[in-house]
Amino acid sequence: MIAAKDGLQTISPCGSGNGRKIFAVASFWRKTGTHFFARCFIQWLMVQVLAMIYLWLKAGHVIFVVFWMAGLFMLPRFFVYHQELAPDAAENALWIDREARLLKIILWPSLIVVWVLGLALAVGGGWFAFGWLHAKLAVVLVLSGYHMWMAGYARDLAAGRRKLTGRQLRLANEVPGVAAAIIIILVIVKPF
Repeated sequence: MIAAKDGLQTISPCGSGNGRKIFAVASFWRKTGTHFFARCFIQWLMVQVLAMIYLWLKAGHVIFVVFWMAGLFMLPRFFVYHQELAPDAAENALWIDREARLLKIILWPSLIVVWVLGLALAVGGGWFAFGWLHAKLAVVLVLSGYHMWMAGYARDLAAGRRKLTGRQLRLANEVPGVAAAIIIILVIVKPF
């Protein structure tokens, strides 16, 4: 705070509230010099740039969450169709290729980008002190483990090992939906 003696009340050096700057009369300008206002402008500009970066990080995070969730919904369905074939069917090779491409092109890159952008958002927002983020991270860890388990099951199917039934795979297909619902509630409602 800077106190001026020419009738002005206390004026904060770079303004107050939501990015608006308080500019005083010409006598205050003369007393403080233009470097004060240049510094305030640079500070304001940095806040604007960081806010824009935050929005881009958030948009990227949501986009890649959608890709990741779509892949997590598709892969168990692929497994069901693959597993319903006879073990010696010619289409097995097609399903193995589809599953591998889904993992390689959509699921693994999305998982990595979701984690990187999500952690960047959490650090930038200072959210590690909040319980809802800890709960969300726990659910995302479970979902990441589910992803890795599904990738392992894809390797098993490629090797001809069919450990689960179609019914079990259909039930496993519900895991991403339940996890997504919990995560959305935690992020939107922030219950704790």
